[in-house]
Amino acid sequence: MWSKQCIRSAVLAVVFFFSLPWAGPEARAAGYPDMTGSTSDYIPAAAAFLPALAAPAGPGTALPLLAPFLAGRAAGPACPKPPTPKTPQDTGSTERHFAGQVLILLYHHLDPRESAITITPDRFEQHLKALQMHRYHVVSLEDAIAFLEGKTTLPANAVVLTFDDGYDSFYRFAYPLLKRHGMTATNFVIVGTIGTSSPYFTFLSWSQMREMSCDGFGFYSHTYDLHNDLPGENGRMVTPLDHRIVLEATGALETEEDHRQKVLRDLSLAEALLQVRLGNRLSVLSFPHGDYSEDTVSLAQSVGIRYFATTTPGLNRPGEHLLRRVHAGMPYISGDELIQMLSAYDDKRMK
Repeated sequence: MWSKQCIRSAVLAVVFFFSLPWAGPEARAAGYPDMTGSTSDYIPAAAAFLPALAAPAGPGTALPLLAPFLAGRAAGPACPKPPTPKTPQDTGSTERHFAGQVLILLYHHLDPRESAITITPDRFEQHLKALQMHRYHVVSLEDAIAFLEGKTTLPANAVVLTFDDGYDSFYRFAYPLLKRHGMTATNFVIVGTIGTSSPYFTFLSWSQMREMSCDGFGFYSHTYDLHNDLPGENGRMVTPLDHRIVLEATGALETEEDHRQKVLRDLSLAEALLQVRLGNRLSVLSFPHGDYSEDTVSLAQSVGIRYFATTTPGLNRPGEHLLRRVHAGMPYISGDELIQMLSAYDDKRMK
């Protein structure tokens, strides 16, 4: 027997679902989903905007009341074969840098022309070769989190490779290089940009992400549409995930409650789409520009997000949920310089 609350939520979901196709660009700019996919995508996306449906029933579950309707739809890509086991080349080196911890590296964009956070594919391959030569073991983010939860062990010198923003250079350049070297990586995507392009960048498509998922690559949230800085209090440019912004329509600063609801809608929608389109069972959020507060973490946890990628450098130990990352994707860092930079995290007792 359905409760009145369940019936009310179901009715609201249907009404909201059928209203979305007519909402227009103003709604899209406010964070509503782009109506360009199959109908099965819109049902969970619409539901994510309803607090009654978005309230988490457990870790990593953004859509508890819709679970019966999503059965069979949230299984992710139908992969033709299991992912190929990653078997990095054994260089014979006996170097031991650290153990019982994991180091996470951060990259953004690969391109033949380098800039502040863009490196060439050749430089990236130098990094991969240097990691292999110096006996670092590249592991998946999923394995690293299982280790942080005490469910598994990791080899000494364990490293995770992550990318932010979801540029399609990850598919064109990083993906084939990583497969060649028997490695994997994770990309934190701005979900609202998936399958789009701008004058400067083209972003990953769902089909590219599904293909890579079948090869053991991971894709998680960098928000749905709260990445780019906007005017905030006193005209200061701020990250809209972590700060109230000036509303363009009224010129007034968001109220605390408006900001809270905006963040909940954005994060819930991103999680819903990643769960339905890729079959994600783990929820991880990369903070835009590394900007976050205790309130932001609390809001994200309320929609089932359990782990958070920061830009604070350092090693990661069991029990931690704020993931430290070392920025490696800068054009002045050669393979040798990467190893020198990472040596700062060596356990001197292992030398």
